[in-house]
Amino acid sequence: MRLIEVDSGSCIGVHSLRSLSIATQSHPRGRVECERNFSSTAEYAATIVSRFFAEVFPFRPPALAFLCSFAFSHLNIARGDSLKDLFLLGYQLAAGLSEVFTGAFLILAPVFTIQLMGLAASPESAPFLSLIGAFMLAVGLVYLYGALLVRRTRGAGRLEAVWLLTAMIRSSVAIFILDEVLKGNLPGGWLVIAIFDGICVLIQARGLRRGWLTHAAS
Repeated sequence: MRLIEVDSGSCIGVHSLRSLSIATQSHPRGRVECERNFSSTAEYAATIVSRFFAEVFPFRPPALAFLCSFAFSHLNIARGDSLKDLFLLGYQLAAGLSEVFTGAFLILAPVFTIQLMGLAASPESAPFLSLIGAFMLAVGLVYLYGALLVRRTRGAGRLEAVWLLTAMIRSSVAIFILDEVLKGNLPGGWLVIAIFDGICVLIQARGLRRGWLTHAAS
């Protein structure tokens, strides 16, 4: 079997992890090696997801990669799960943690947080920014709840509801920001948020249309 080297020093087979797990059930040494490879693969996938969202998202909390890696290893992800399952979990965690971190920062230090994003805000707008932060925190918690449903057979319907509702929320925010920027009421820097939300909407819309969540939970 051919192997693919990755920059973390681990190797994964070109076959699915499920096939590897079944093939090594009767060989203790092979099973241990397969488990070790799965752990490295999950950590690597979590790192890739967290790096991607760190490039798109203005904040780069150092705990993001660790939390993603921990979740890949402990949140009901069985050995042999497909890469699509890992992507779904990684997406839920990255989207959820980014919203939670930003929402918490906006609640605790709204003006400072906006300045970190490269935007300007007056101290008088702090209460309104904190209100936005509370909204973002709630959306992030919804995404994290969805992460718990990724591998639950009976959770597919609820996860689809999570994707539908959050896509509606994100699309509304993106349209509002785009409209305000075009009117000149908001600076162009806010378009980063609109683009980020738009990307999430496209991912979720395609996933709902193609039945990703139903296939992952089956």
